[in-house]
Amino acid sequence: MSRSSKRRKWRLPPEKARSAVPQVGRPSRFASTPWWLSDWWLLDEQGHVGDITCDVGTIGDLAVTGASIRGYSHRVARGRCEDSFSIRAGRTSGDLAFLVSVIGDGLGSAKYSAFGSRRATELFSRHLTTALSDATELTEDVVEAATAKSVADVRSAVLIWTRDDFLAPPDPPSEVEPKELETTLTFTVTPANPQEDGTRTVFYGYIGDSPIFTLGAEGWTRISVGDDDEILGTATDALHSSENFEKGSLKLCDNEVLLLATDGVGNFLMSGDQQLPVGKHLAHQWRQPVDSSAFVSDLMFDFRTADDDRTAVVCWPHRSQHNS
Repeated sequence: MSRSSKRRKWRLPPEKARSAVPQVGRPSRFASTPWWLSDWWLLDEQGHVGDITCDVGTIGDLAVTGASIRGYSHRVARGRCEDSFSIRAGRTSGDLAFLVSVIGDGLGSAKYSAFGSRRATELFSRHLTTALSDATELTEDVVEAATAKSVADVRSAVLIWTRDDFLAPPDPPSEVEPKELETTLTFTVTPANPQEDGTRTVFYGYIGDSPIFTLGAEGWTRISVGDDDEILGTATDALHSSENFEKGSLKLCDNEVLLLATDGVGNFLMSGDQQLPVGKHLAHQWRQPVDSSAFVSDLMFDFRTADDDRTAVVCWPHRSQHNS
């Protein structure tokens, strides 16, 4: 009897045992039950569903955090997370340190989109970092040339694997069409240190609908082009089926924050010029760097219609200013 009583003494009540995630607006049914008590968090029979992936680190005076979260729709369907990201530090031959950030969102219509997305982001970050490391400085022409070469190299390299490669399709490459590996691809190249005026030129590019934002005093500003109909639609350009790779640059101030996100996050930040509830919440949370556990918790926000995979890479300039 005493043994049974002791067990009961240390058992946490259900409301204390679950790990709370931020609820924004009306909560979903999915988050109403702990994952271990529901039948909605199902494993992929092929393994490694990618529920949570996270990296944090610094380079120069930059702090960066990236994470991917498997969405409710893939959990209940026994599917993998089709989002991915890769962050990589580099240094030019002229000794200029920089950060390459890449995100991808595998197309739901593509049979092997989880592999295609992960493979493309990792390869692109590697190829682009290597190409830029051979340059003496970071200019628009240099980044554009390095981007073009890296995209061409990645389109070929993604289509090469062996059966035992991590997450690889079970079929040989000769039997898989590129459309089965489709993914969006969005990247930024951010200098590790600012210019004398306290700003830095961030170079970016994207193919598809995974957006780029900056966070300033007035909230989020969308950098990548496109209207709301395009953002919320189901059709999008993708790495293997379109040559429509948009490129540009922006001036990032030390009091701003840079965000790359898949549409599982980006669709809930803004509508036109209006800041949405999720956008307001994340603007408050990500104004300054946070611990990786808090970042992941923020990204797991519970919102009634938000059931897609979610990926965000956030870069904070002038990291020494955030000392609280």
